[in-house]
Amino acid sequence: DRAAKIVQNLLTFSGSHRQIRRRVHVERVLTRALASRRRALTRGHIDIVRDRKDDQATVVGDPLLLQQAFLNVLINAEHAIAATGRPGAITISTWSSGGRVITTVRDTGTGIADDVAPRIFDPFFTTKAVGEGTGLGLAITYGIVQEHGGTIHAANSGDAGAVITIELPAADKA
Repeated sequence: DRAAKIVQNLLTFSGSHRQIRRRVHVERVLTRALASRRRALTRGHIDIVRDRKDDQATVVGDPLLLQQAFLNVLINAEHAIAATGRPGAITISTWSSGGRVITTVRDTGTGIADDVAPRIFDPFFTTKAVGEGTGLGLAITYGIVQEHGGTIHAANSGDAGAVITIELPAADKA
């Protein structure tokens, strides 16, 4: 199973998926990504807070690739919260501004260590124990966001945890 997951991640990373670009509601993509993690989030005592500032925000892109990008960010947030050993929350906000659709994923996890921050989007870089992570999740996410004309940034949030910000061109500006 682990080998199959690594191969699938490598195929995604190498861009073997045939892109189907169309107008996509970001909130719907996020809902599908969350649905796939619902059981794990419940088991981990992780609350999801949705701050839907713009339910109608759309981008032009491949819905499956965008779902994979958001899923990778959610899984990292989930793991960061689990590492604290206590319940936590992931807050997801989406809004439009200046021809961009901006989505933030904020967690109450451990945050990003200063020495790790410059490398988190590098392929095969992981802070997880041997056998627990491939180091491809955020690298794949970075590639998907770049392919869609967007940017991704990671930072520590003011109180605790991390915040990942993904900006994509709005559909009317793409």
